[in-house]
Amino acid sequence: MSNKKHIATLKKFIRYFLVALSFFLLYIFLLRLLTDIVWLNYLISAIISFTVAAIGWFLFQKYYTFRNKSNKHVKQLLLFSTFLIIWLFFDLLVLRIWVGYFWFYYLYVAILSKGITFLRNFSMNHFFTFHKND
Repeated sequence: MSNKKHIATLKKFIRYFLVALSFFLLYIFLLRLLTDIVWLNYLISAIISFTVAAIGWFLFQKYYTFRNKSNKHVKQLLLFSTFLIIWLFFDLLVLRIWVGYFWFYYLYVAILSKGITFLRNFSMNHFFTFHKND
């Protein structure tokens, strides 16, 4: 891989991180708003917040982070959603094992799990969902 490609990938990674962080914060904001102000059940609030954040995250990742101009929106959205769902299940599994069986502090496990899945998700979206040849 040439130096230019390394720099381009690093820039994508930084954009990916900033977009992910922004939509994580949007998710938390919507969750609190819908639960504490609108008084929806927290599970319904979580589903709505996750859906809004995921759709926004997908659009920003496609057009801002990866600058992907492909017209294969449905295919890309399905891949993106699949990776998000896998991410969610991985997080839950890691939390269950490390907190439930080994008694690690849940916040540390959650942060570590998010870090691992964040890197995997970037790679999956970089190489598959928004790959240039798509």
